[in-house]
Amino acid sequence: MKKISDNLEKLRLVEGMIKDKDKYPFLRDIVKTAKISWYFLYAHFPKEKIYEIRGRKRSSWKMRPNMKRIVEKMLLDQPVERVAKELHISKVTIYNNFSLEEIQTLRRQKKVL
Repeated sequence: MKKISDNLEKLRLVEGMIKDKDKYPFLRDIVKTAKISWYFLYAHFPKEKIYEIRGRKRSSWKMRPNMKRIVEKMLLDQPVERVAKELHISKVTIYNNFSLEEIQTLRRQKKVL
């Protein structure tokens, strides 16, 4: 049976490995080297915590301006689900870049034109 101190030691080791982006650029390297499961990693270090430790901001939420214009045009006459499917992006990404009010305003403006 493992002791609590063993787990604490393993947690400190994994946290240090997460901080060392040069030596362990990929999480799979950490999992293999520390001989831990993916479950252990994400149970103790959720993705947001990993981003925080590595000092990295999550930029995947922001669309590039040209992509945003494409999505904007498609949202004028198509539901969010269809736009997401056609562009191979998640609905979450769309909703993080466009609020419901913005989408409704876009559609109202199209009707006026």
